[in-house]
Amino acid sequence: MYSYKSAPGVQPSLVKDYVYCPVIAWIRVKYGVTEPPTDSMKMGRENKVESGRGQVRVRGREGTAVIDEIVESREGKVLVERKAFRTKSIHRYLVQALTEYVIASNTITGIKAIKLVVESRERMYTVTDSLVDEARAVLELYKESIENDKPPNPVTSRWKCRYCWYKRFCPYE
Repeated sequence: MYSYKSAPGVQPSLVKDYVYCPVIAWIRVKYGVTEPPTDSMKMGRENKVESGRGQVRVRGREGTAVIDEIVESREGKVLVERKAFRTKSIHRYLVQALTEYVIASNTITGIKAIKLVVESRERMYTVTDSLVDEARAVLELYKESIENDKPPNPVTSRWKCRYCWYKRFCPYE
């Protein structure tokens, strides 16, 4: 079994997992396990270190985040979240980046946009009140879920379960 030590407060990677499937985040927190790093995870860590861009570690009232990069633009600072491989839906990555923003916003001022780089495709999002409100709503659902001893309902798209590493711990399998 692979152990997982939870940092205090919210962690953006757990919120990302919650968006993908609420049960995964619940399992990670309640059972203290996480899947071993995949090849893409290892590549991502190596690329970030080799590129020399430097990740930014932030601790705020909400939790702790490791931001891939913060760059300056004419309009203000841009929070950058990178993913090596494309996916059918980037929504969970946007929520992860918005969670990083929520955590960092009290410490790092002037963040005006979020740039998602998925594979080599870049998407820019202006930080708006509605996006932040959406992220905060997901954060509240996430917090309620992991504070509950009963597992949340699984995703409605059960095709995800077929190859899920966490299915060995899933109460719905």
